[in-house]
Amino acid sequence: MGASAAASFYTQSGAHFANIRDRNVFGTGLTAEWVLEAAGPLAVATTIEVVPLAVVSRRAGPLEDCWTSASGRRRCQLGESSPAVGSGILPFGLKLYFANTPRVRAFTSGATGMMLFSQEMPVTGSRRMNFAVEYGAGAEISTIRGSSVVVGWKFQHMSNAYTAPLNPGVDANMLYLGLLHRRR
Repeated sequence: MGASAAASFYTQSGAHFANIRDRNVFGTGLTAEWVLEAAGPLAVATTIEVVPLAVVSRRAGPLEDCWTSASGRRRCQLGESSPAVGSGILPFGLKLYFANTPRVRAFTSGATGMMLFSQEMPVTGSRRMNFAVEYGAGAEISTIRGSSVVVGWKFQHMSNAYTAPLNPGVDANMLYLGLLHRRR
């Protein structure tokens, strides 16, 4: 069982899936993890993460959002200035531990799920409900009391998967910090 907080340091557009830039993304997470198989320094685990709080806010700058639609047409509209607040669940997660020492466990992970926001996100005309896909890497550092401090990076994509007229999406690179407690 674990808890974490993550914040974006860079939102990009075009490189992966999304077209919206200049957003801050913040999220908290409560995670459960089950080790499926372990062999030497390698281990595979499945994860479920509940996101009790996620906030997507605009960085300082113009309120106009511009993006290229799926048809290749450039679109612009006046954007919302208030943050979108939401929560969600990422029930389908996998984690691969590839350096498993008594003190440090390095890992790579990925997860997918859904998020529900207080308003249409990232632009008006999209949906309040968004799908989320993330992948990343990090390390668990054991403490004296048997818990671990978790530090890592993850790339997260959120969009409505073309279930609304507009689907520009948001991509964010996020750093996170958390605590993990393992049952023996």
